[in-house]
Amino acid sequence: MAVPSIRTGGLEIASQAAEVISRSFTTSVLSSFFLRTPTSTWPGTQVPYELIIEHFRDAIPEKVRLGAVLAEADNFAAVALWFPPSGTEHGDDDEANARIHRYSLQVQEVKNRWLQGRPYWYLNLIGRDPGRTEKGVVRALIDPYLRKAQESRVPVWLEAVDEHSRDVYAHLGFRVVEEIRVGVGEFNPRGEFEAGGTGIPLYAMMSE
Repeated sequence: MAVPSIRTGGLEIASQAAEVISRSFTTSVLSSFFLRTPTSTWPGTQVPYELIIEHFRDAIPEKVRLGAVLAEADNFAAVALWFPPSGTEHGDDDEANARIHRYSLQVQEVKNRWLQGRPYWYLNLIGRDPGRTEKGVVRALIDPYLRKAQESRVPVWLEAVDEHSRDVYAHLGFRVVEEIRVGVGEFNPRGEFEAGGTGIPLYAMMSE
């Protein structure tokens, strides 16, 4: 199997990265949690691309300006956004969307419990273009940063948005440290509004 080619960058590849991430997130119920309104009629696993790209066209450049690094594999077959230990993860974009802001606060509480102030690498976003079939592109965007973290003796953190991604990350060396439920009382696990709903499960994961 050919080894995927990897390129890192910043604002110059942010637009293409946003397109890949947006295409990969159309089936994510977490996207539905962030973007659904009372008038939305689409299923939680069929989030309109136009809504997601509108968000990420602004959010990804903002994250890069905060210090994140973009990496792409095989000419944008997959994309990852990493915050190094020195990065600041949250900016004005998080404040603008109340659900994203609540999510960030909820995740930060879990991080505080498990990281206890230690520096860490953070895999904030990763997605593969659903129209591409190259093998090994997700691993290629993760393994180099696991090595960097091991060399620096710092942990790596991510949130898996569903059971499939949880299992993929477990195969790559991550372990679940805590299950997080967002939107409890407001959303059901399908990413749809439901009074008294049990929320959407996510998985906080670490490698160290």
